[in-house]
Amino acid sequence: MKTPEEFKAAVYQKRDAAQKRRKRTALGLCLAAVVVLGGGFFALRGLGLSGVTGYEEGGPTLQVLAPPALQDLHDMDALYSTTEDGAFTIDQEAREEFNRLGREAKVEEAFPQAVSGFAQKAAPLLLGEEENGCFSPLSLYYALALAGSGSQGKTQEEFLEVLCAPDLDWLGEQAGRCYRQLYQDNDRGTLTMANSLWLQKVYPFAQSFLDTAGEDYFAALFSGDFRDPQLGSEVSRWISDNTQGLLAPELQFDTSARLAVVNALYFHSKWTDEFDPQLTSPEEFTRADGSTVTADFMHAEGQRNSVWIGENYTLAAKGLSSQAVAFFVLPEEGATPQELLEDPDFWEELEQVMTGGAYAQVNWSVPKFTVDSQFDLGDVLPQLGLTTAGNPWAADFSGITEVEPLTLSGGSHGVHFAIDEEGIEAAAYTATSMSGSSGPPPLEIDMVLDRPFLYGVTALTSTEEMEYSRMDSTLLFLGVCGDPTAS
Repeated sequence: MKTPEEFKAAVYQKRDAAQKRRKRTALGLCLAAVVVLGGGFFALRGLGLSGVTGYEEGGPTLQVLAPPALQDLHDMDALYSTTEDGAFTIDQEAREEFNRLGREAKVEEAFPQAVSGFAQKAAPLLLGEEENGCFSPLSLYYALALAGSGSQGKTQEEFLEVLCAPDLDWLGEQAGRCYRQLYQDNDRGTLTMANSLWLQKVYPFAQSFLDTAGEDYFAALFSGDFRDPQLGSEVSRWISDNTQGLLAPELQFDTSARLAVVNALYFHSKWTDEFDPQLTSPEEFTRADGSTVTADFMHAEGQRNSVWIGENYTLAAKGLSSQAVAFFVLPEEGATPQELLEDPDFWEELEQVMTGGAYAQVNWSVPKFTVDSQFDLGDVLPQLGLTTAGNPWAADFSGITEVEPLTLSGGSHGVHFAIDEEGIEAAAYTATSMSGSSGPPPLEIDMVLDRPFLYGVTALTSTEEMEYSRMDSTLLFLGVCGDPTAS
């Protein structure tokens, strides 16, 4: 059993090491700045490399900041040890530290309600026409929250409306607390989430945006070149690494991209009461059009579970060993899942059921299934309410950079979800990209020369000034037309 001092060191050792490396790296950057001079220095400074923990070579990218280590607040076994006579003991000081970290991870009730409110908006758009489909509200929420942390003006108002949040400070604080609270990786289950920013190298990003990404969203920062076609493969490899290999999307970014915001989520847990594989049998499943297919159904009888009988559906929840809960909603004959997703009353009742409900003896008959879903967010985000974010003439991400207007140019969301006799394994990713803008929109004018006007002719000439060339305009003719019929 670790001593209290060793326990604390285990929690903070990476952070302490990071601070030492930060000092060494900062010195190295100062020396590099002397060598590269000029624009290179300012671009590096704009990337916020004063906060790096060290470089790690990785193909066309460089990892410039690693997220801090997290303590698994669900792993109570870490506090116990066994004495020589076989008795269990617990270190009180270690438990106090453990409890303190737990208190710091408490979220306000409004935050899970905000995620639920966001899901209510997104679900009909993503699943409304899907026969088989699955998405991760949490993965999509965190990716948009991180992207929106650099928004301002009308664009920021839209992000807050979509994410059901009062302001960005509250959103970042609660997201960080929830992140720490949900993190779990022990024998009872796994729930890990990772965020990352992929930054166009030698491009000036606001330090405040990078600080928020690291402190509130535990994001790893990577520097790369979006003109390199291999960058998409690097992002895909990062997603695969953070989803236990379940997801490895083929990603390609436009060469005008300046930033990619990526979230990856992995979940695995066993049932508290597993299904007996010997009871699994093939049975018919009726599709929406009346046709039938044969699937393997898992069976269990008399399990005590939380239930809710709605106006046109029945909901039953089944416990998982990782302090999570799976729920299943069966619409009544004549009702459809899509109709429920669009019913505000259903979402209100669902929120109540997840915080409590009546218990009943449930006889389960559940088909085994695996779902792989892929969504293009290009059309979904505007429908959610992010109308200015994707408009190159209206988007305001000046909290990320003030060099040029950035636009939320696209994104994708993918999910793998599998259920069997032992439990559930699922993974999700969300990737969004922001592109640079060439400037304000061209003006639309009507040039109706129906009154006196000026006219002229100029010639372009190349002149030498200092050590570079420039083009000057030389006026050849200038006139006025007051009567086009006069000679």
